[in-house]
Amino acid sequence: DVTLRKEAEDRLRAGHAAIQNSGNGIAITDNDATLQYFNPAMTTLLGADSHDQLVDANITSFLNNPTLGDSIGTAVLQGLTWTGELEMVCLNDANLFVQASVAPNTNADGATVGMVWSLLDISDQKRAQQELQERNAQMEEDLSLAREFQQAFIQRDYPTFPPGASLEDS
Repeated sequence: DVTLRKEAEDRLRAGHAAIQNSGNGIAITDNDATLQYFNPAMTTLLGADSHDQLVDANITSFLNNPTLGDSIGTAVLQGLTWTGELEMVCLNDANLFVQASVAPNTNADGATVGMVWSLLDISDQKRAQQELQERNAQMEEDLSLAREFQQAFIQRDYPTFPPGASLEDS
């Protein structure tokens, strides 16, 4: 009876189709972060013109901060999932900000044999956030300048009222 095998093959085929059509860049690397498998979204994300440009590439070579790759690898090899934001430099020299999740890839015995990377491009959001921070800083500077002008025009010596009253009675 091959029913179980057929069901397993169908699940694998469906999973593969989902990964291939995902909008996130998904890659599988060995323990040294050398690419073994990656979906079309990862090819586009890393600025490659073709699949062949990324074959046997080390995904940490795209990190703007290469030492971060070591800490990601250390965490994953300890069985932990690493999540965070990464700045990457693509093959087309574009800077890219991604939300990353890197999890251990384990074999049937539970040993870590590599890493599974999922990268979501957040460059537009990051640039908008930076622009907003710059605008807020400019607005704070403008408000500070306006405050200084207002303080310069405020009268410091107040007249007594009614005229001739002492300061305590005014």
